[in-house]
Order: sequence, then structure tokens, then C-alpha cells
Amino acid sequence: MDYTKFIDNRTMDRIKTIHWFKNCGNENNDLFKSLSVPTLFVRSWDEALVNIESIEWENFTLEEKNRLTEFLSSKFQREYGFWNKLTDHYKIFLSEEVEPIIQNSKYCNDELMKNVRWDLLGALMQGSYKGLYKKTRLYMELLQIYEFGHIPCGVQGELPNEKLLIF
Repeated sequence: MDYTKFIDNRTMDRIKTIHWFKNCGNENNDLFKSLSVPTLFVRSWDEALVNIESIEWENFTLEEKNRLTEFLSSKFQREYGFWNKLTDHYKIFLSEEVEPIIQNSKYCNDELMKNVRWDLLGALMQGSYKGLYKKTRLYMELLQIYEFGHIPCGVQGELPNEKLLIF
């Protein structure tokens, strides 16, 4: 089996069509209704940035990726063996086709770029293994937030009652 069979072209195409951050600061009820997780709206970039830089947000998203890798490594070792090649493939895609567009945003800084890259890589990896891993789709929800022109920027509360913060 070749790793290219796991490349998620559909999610890559979705990412290419995003109008980055066009609705930041504007509350969007349609977005909130479409997500499966509770959300809170953040009204200012300063507040969003504080949350983006928080250890709580970093840990929350890291735990999600850890659940995926733990599941794959214990249940689908052969398929998990493609993880690094897929990651490399997606990193090239993001650096060549996505990051140059985001860098033109008024919101772009190193911390935001790091978070967007992490979130999109998570969505691409969840998409690659969607046939195997169905427990949670957090990164696909984060992708949907970007598609609506917003930034997922933090989390409030503890599992299982957490709420995503959206700017």
C-alpha cells in the first residue's frame, strides 16, 4: 500500500477556497448553528490573540491530535506508518499554496500562522484517516470555522463541557 492513497485531496481543495479571516469580528449565527460543539464569540483581535497564545488552547488541540495518533498506532499500525510521509506532503502544500495568501492578512503574525498551520495539518490528517478514525472531528470543525472566514482562537471550560472561542 502506498501513502498517496491516503492523501485527502478533498480537504486540500476546501482549504484552497478559503477567504481567510474575512468575517473576523462579525458574529455569524449560521456558523455557530452548523458546528457540533458549543461556541463563544470573541469580539476583538486582542482577546483572540491572548487565547491563541494560551497553553490551554495549545493543550486542547494537542490532545486531539494525540488521540488520533494513539488510536492509529494501536489499531492500524500499517496505515499509521504513512503518518510522516503524509505530514511532509501536507506541510509542502501549506507552505507553498496557503501560507503566502495568509501572510497578506492584517491579522497575520507568527503565532497565528503557527496555529493555522497546526489546525490545517490536523484537518488534513483527520481527513486522511477518516475511514479509520471516527471518534471526534475537532480539526474538521476548526476547518469549517476558517471556511466561514473566522479564526478558532481558544477554548473555555473543561471536557466535556468546553466551548470553542471564535473570532
